Order: sequence, then C-alpha cells, then structure tokens
Amino acid sequence: MSNEIKVLEKKSLRKSVGVVVGTLPGIVMFAPIIKELNRQKLPSFVIHTGQHYSPNM
Repeated sequence: MSNEIKVLEKKSLRKSVGVVVGTLPGIVMFAPIIKELNRQKLPSFVIHTGQHYSPNM
C-alpha cells in the first residue's frame, strides 16, 4: 500500500466513477461494483480512507 498523497488538479480531472471505501465490510460490499466497472472498462478509481486500517488486513 502506498502512503503517497495525490493531489488532483483541475486539468487532470475527467469524467470517472469514484468509489470511496474505509472499512473491511465496505470493501467487501463494493468489490462486485469495482469488478464490474473494470470489466466494462469504465474509467474509475478507488479511494481508501484508511479508517480502521490495520497492517494485518
């Protein structure tokens, strides 16, 4: 997992779907949606908030 902070600039923004997850149950719930976005080759990105983060997960 990268600890790099990414800053979005207006010129680099494009229409895409953002999926925000923060907990393990949230990741499990959104996994099918993320897989479908990838399968359909729709522009998307995932933001993990780090809530309840554990290096063991």
